[in-house]
Amino acid sequence: MKYNVRAATMADVPRLREIEMAAMPHSKWYSTECAPLFIEQKGQQGEMIVADLPDLPGGDPNKTIGMGQYSVMPDGSGWLECLRILPEYQRTGAGRQIYERYQQLWNETDAPHVAMFTGRKNVASKALSEVYGFEYTGAYDEYSLPLDGLDAVCPEGFERVTDLETVAETLDAREGVGDHIAFNRTYLHYTEPIYRWLIERGMVWSDGDNLLVLGARMLEERGWYLAFWKGDLDTCLDFAIAKTKEAGLPALTVNFPPEREDLVAYFEGKGFHYVYSNIVMELKRR
Repeated sequence: MKYNVRAATMADVPRLREIEMAAMPHSKWYSTECAPLFIEQKGQQGEMIVADLPDLPGGDPNKTIGMGQYSVMPDGSGWLECLRILPEYQRTGAGRQIYERYQQLWNETDAPHVAMFTGRKNVASKALSEVYGFEYTGAYDEYSLPLDGLDAVCPEGFERVTDLETVAETLDAREGVGDHIAFNRTYLHYTEPIYRWLIERGMVWSDGDNLLVLGARMLEERGWYLAFWKGDLDTCLDFAIAKTKEAGLPALTVNFPPEREDLVAYFEGKGFHYVYSNIVMELKRR
């Protein structure tokens, strides 16, 4: 089936939520909360793409049956997210036509690479990305800790890090945490533009012996992510929990490769619960 593909407007938001709820009934929906970021581009460049039925008038809210977001990351790369199609229109070509627009956007923005995540068992999503040249580049398990009622004592001596060289040297020397730094299921490369972005957002903290990255790319009201740590994990985790609670946020989340059974045992021992298993698919363009 041929669909009309266009950029979404804020008037589409109620329909986008309906699509998201129908396509992902067991997920935490976020199209409404992210509309200013995705559609109005408040904080990033990109485009929320929608697919419309061709035979319904423009004013009919039921004309829109699918959506997908193309986001430009701080290093110029593309990130594909929020691809949702109404169940009754899945496997009718809507996803591919949104991908065709994705392709136009990554060419227009000259993205050095483009990536997306999907569930480890989501064969259809992985296969669709492979049609456009994407390849598997990593797997991550997500664990989260609810903070309500949790006591927290903040270790002393931590200050925000603003020196790029310090951040680059520490993050470049990472071991066993995978090739991506993760916030909100957005998996970013360890590169200087990303380090600058982390510093600008005040996410990097150190006490001289330990360094960590704490924050969120979006949906901050849902919690922060301990996205990186170097040094004593107990100290880094205590600081992350205390700062997240201090900010009035409800949860702290971590991501790490599934083969790190030591981290599974550690975080489960601290009260974290398993949330989801993701894989990262990537198109390298240069």
